[in-house]
Amino acid sequence: MLDAYLKSKVKLPTHFEGARRTIEDPITSTLFTPLKFMSPHDAGKILSWIVDPASTSNIEVTRIDFWRRFRVDECALNAHTIEPDLIIDGQLEQEPARWIVEIKWDADLLRSQIDEQARLCARSGARNFHVSLVKTAELDAFQAPSSTIIQWNEVLSTLRNAGAREKGTGACAVWCADAIAFLEKLGVGTFKGFSHVCLEKVSISQPYQFSRRQWSLPELIDVTPSNFSI
Repeated sequence: MLDAYLKSKVKLPTHFEGARRTIEDPITSTLFTPLKFMSPHDAGKILSWIVDPASTSNIEVTRIDFWRRFRVDECALNAHTIEPDLIIDGQLEQEPARWIVEIKWDADLLRSQIDEQARLCARSGARNFHVSLVKTAELDAFQAPSSTIIQWNEVLSTLRNAGAREKGTGACAVWCADAIAFLEKLGVGTFKGFSHVCLEKVSISQPYQFSRRQWSLPELIDVTPSNFSI
């Protein structure tokens, strides 16, 4: 599917179809389904690029579930189940680990989603991490200690850095190049400085002159005298 988007064989998920456009699910599947067919090491390397690019910890991915449903408790806002976009199980430095990933595009991330997913989707006996890939989030969501919130422009910047380091034609390098092209095609961008902004020079043939005049109160306010009595 990633190749189909890049070669314009199908419409992008951000394409409007009437008044509606479906975004998050196709983007999630397009970016992360290839990881299911990679080695645990390669999939873990890509996961580490996204969730913690500064870390040198070894991650191996053993299973990826899309939109897996979990039963709620009495404290949840949803009536029956919740459904994180990704559940990624694996090992972090040879210890069991789970990454619960919520993906947003145009919709805002809510604090309630983070709290419920972190509480209800955790794996017993494993280190659990909640990660949110978003454009925007409500202010309270940034205060949630249980989630790492990463914006899409940060994801793109991280992948560009990883792609510059990753040489060759291996699975990670190929996925990284395609993911970068896909995000750019979706309109994700990073600010590179004002020197990269193309601005046209503006020429003024004659300088503008401004004059200042002191206005008196009667000129500003039209006062009509009137007589009245009580």
